[in-house]
Amino acid sequence: MSKQRYQVLLTDADRFPISEADQTTLEALGAEILEVPYGIEEDELINACRDVDAVIVYSPKMTERVIHSMKRCQIMARCGIGIDNIDISAAIKKGIVVTYVPDYCIEEVSDHTIALMFDCWRRISLSNERVRRGHWDSYRELGQMRRIAGQTIGYVGFGRIAQAVARKLQTFNVHMKAYDPNLSTEFISSYGVQPVSFNELVESCDLISLHVPLLKDTWHMINQPVLAQMKRGVILINTSRGKLIDEAALCASITSGHVAAAGFDVLEAEPPPSKPWFAEMPQVVVTPHSAAFSEEALSDVTQRAVEEIVRRFTGKEQLSAVPMS
Repeated sequence: MSKQRYQVLLTDADRFPISEADQTTLEALGAEILEVPYGIEEDELINACRDVDAVIVYSPKMTERVIHSMKRCQIMARCGIGIDNIDISAAIKKGIVVTYVPDYCIEEVSDHTIALMFDCWRRISLSNERVRRGHWDSYRELGQMRRIAGQTIGYVGFGRIAQAVARKLQTFNVHMKAYDPNLSTEFISSYGVQPVSFNELVESCDLISLHVPLLKDTWHMINQPVLAQMKRGVILINTSRGKLIDEAALCASITSGHVAAAGFDVLEAEPPPSKPWFAEMPQVVVTPHSAAFSEEALSDVTQRAVEEIVRRFTGKEQLSAVPMS
């Protein structure tokens, strides 16, 4: 093994152990790999990060306090698309490069989004649960079941994941609309999707799927006034970020029947409390922020993070870096 010149910290190592190939790549660079587990407390993370040269970031919050404590770190390689768990301003002040993987898990999250759509349309999870409890002839008690053909789907945000969802749903004879102020109408239309305003999408769609990052402008973008604009019986899908939705307002809308069903892979608080707001709501389907996971995706994302670290320490241009200004 080469003489050790760098220290690389792997977060969430108990959940996402590094592969033999990636370990070999880092060791060839002269790196020692340090590990911390999922759920590490901030003070422990500060101690672990203080003298490292690079961090492979999965879930921990890289706060200003954590980043300020770093003496040698040159790069934080985020294993994922979202970077909202990293204080970018603090990283820029310290001159630390932040990279991410913009094309990570597109297939997985788009598949998962569609699975949640079908579950809400066809009440699959609820049906399975009732049959297991001995209720065979209970389909009339399952609530609204939808014929998928003819449904109008609205995408709030039309990035790579929403594009993949739209592509995969083309054969189901659904109508699709999208709101994304960052894309041209021509581009959105090229997917067989109608570009519309946010208000038109909210008011006209049978199912609304969220595909935007968590920013100041998108925090609680789905709130009581917006929910009131939606069609009665609407279905809401969220595989993006939990804090896009005001869950208290949504709970009230589901209780009143205005929102018929919801499918979430993300929540405002993760993990949720022992008795979450949806505990007695069978029309709400929740998965544990697992949409991005597959053996293939996890291998790809860690490999990309390792590649970014190697590029940083060998003087090569980063593949996907957050702008430093």
